[in-house]
Amino acid sequence: MAKSSMNVIQVLVWKLHYKMRIKKKGLSGVVTTIILVALVVVAITIIWAVINQVVKERLEGAEKCSDLFDKIKLNDVYTCNSMDNTQTQVSVNLEDVTVEKLIISISGQGNSESFDLENGVSNSVIKSFGTPIQLVEKNQGRTYVFNTASILGTGITAETVKISPVIKGKTCGVMDSVELENCGNF
Repeated sequence: MAKSSMNVIQVLVWKLHYKMRIKKKGLSGVVTTIILVALVVVAITIIWAVINQVVKERLEGAEKCSDLFDKIKLNDVYTCNSMDNTQTQVSVNLEDVTVEKLIISISGQGNSESFDLENGVSNSVIKSFGTPIQLVEKNQGRTYVFNTASILGTGITAETVKISPVIKGKTCGVMDSVELENCGNF
């Protein structure tokens, strides 16, 4: 009996040892693959959420400006320099659009200055046939006169005028530009 109980104990020890060895073996290949796939899916989801938010923010800004092309124009006929090149007349036409302000850039002979045109603001180098400045309104046109001798310097002729609108706090790119010519005294 002693011999058979020893055999039973040996069998039980062997079975216990075998089960412990199986537990130490680690994860199977299938389980490892499933975990890796799940980690990749989670990583892609997180990256997509971040990229999607950035793209939406950029597109919202682009949408504000994309509808403005051909709706904000400089009138070529009335955007010109005085005969003595001391003043530049800028004529702005807006179609079916409302802007917060307009940024007018005047450049000549390597110098350039930009001005914000917005309602109720006075500027000593800008005349808008009324003080304070009245911003051009939807479906209208308005002319502004800039003292370019003060802006660019005496003897420097303004060569180019560019216009950029600001819509809902976003500055859009240049919508129109004009190469200036002389048009008389004003």
